[in-house]
Amino acid sequence: MTRAAARRSVRLVPALLFAGALTAWADRHVVATVDDRPVHRDELLAAAAFALEETELQRLRCQAEADRNHDDVLRSFLRDLVHRRLLDLEAGRTGTTVDAMLASVRASAPPVETQAVERFYLQNRDRIPYSLAAVADQIRAYLRQQAEQRAEAEFLSALERRFAVDYRLEPFRIAVDADGFAARGPADAPVTIVEFSDFECPFCASILPALKRAEQEYAGKLRVVYRHFPLTEIHAHAQKAAEAALCAGEQGGFWELHDLMFAEQGALSVPDLKDKAGRIGLDRTGFDACLDSGRHYETVRADIRAAAVAGVSGTPALFVNGRPLSGAVPFETIAAAIDDELDRLGAR
Repeated sequence: MTRAAARRSVRLVPALLFAGALTAWADRHVVATVDDRPVHRDELLAAAAFALEETELQRLRCQAEADRNHDDVLRSFLRDLVHRRLLDLEAGRTGTTVDAMLASVRASAPPVETQAVERFYLQNRDRIPYSLAAVADQIRAYLRQQAEQRAEAEFLSALERRFAVDYRLEPFRIAVDADGFAARGPADAPVTIVEFSDFECPFCASILPALKRAEQEYAGKLRVVYRHFPLTEIHAHAQKAAEAALCAGEQGGFWELHDLMFAEQGALSVPDLKDKAGRIGLDRTGFDACLDSGRHYETVRADIRAAAVAGVSGTPALFVNGRPLSGAVPFETIAAAIDDELDRLGAR
């Protein structure tokens, strides 16, 4: 071989290696062939994009649920450890044994009256395929067990007060972004509630009075942030309603439309949303163009992804300084969480 031919051969080797690598890469990214025509992985991923996103959201929710279960386990075992220590202390104080003390507590539970057995049977008649006479003893035993458990729980609560138990395990929290979203209340409020909600959800509407009462009673100390979690599988208009709220927000009318949509949940079609925008004084041309363009679709999807990371699977879902409260909880539950946060922060 001449020197020139050798040089050409040396130059050819990298090109051949590159071509071979490119062919191998292409082969790996062909997931099927039809009449010798390839179906590429990119096509597959594009076709499955929405379903894959839903699968990823499910994975994120499972991870958040696992984190919450981990915390539940710790709290349960901490409570058991504290209760065991309390029982030992009380047994030593009273000169008895733990077993004897608990037996006495259970025996103090009030007897189960016949009327209670009959009432339980009637309340559960559709699930009990037997006559009252056939199951009366089982019902009485079940109600007796419940009464004993209540007596024991009350006894342990009294011991916690007597021996000044102070649980110091921090509340379970999930980091949820609250900045840059529609909000009411001061930005520097010591307590922030982030709500993931759905304008077509009746339970979300039912919690509004409790949230508004909280805003009033904790004025200056509470900020309420609204984020979107439309349940599109069961609420056909929820996605566009969420987008409509964001379009209204462009004109400073988020909360006005928010309140009107919840007040009129039966009328959330696109024409209804546009009519509502006009009724609260928004510029209809700008609002209609915004809603029709779908430009806030991805904003809503981003909220849905954030909700999944936080373990949200239904609405309403509240996070009080990151502490999760699920469902249409009453004002008292919300207030208890707020009060505890204010106490922890020394911000009463």
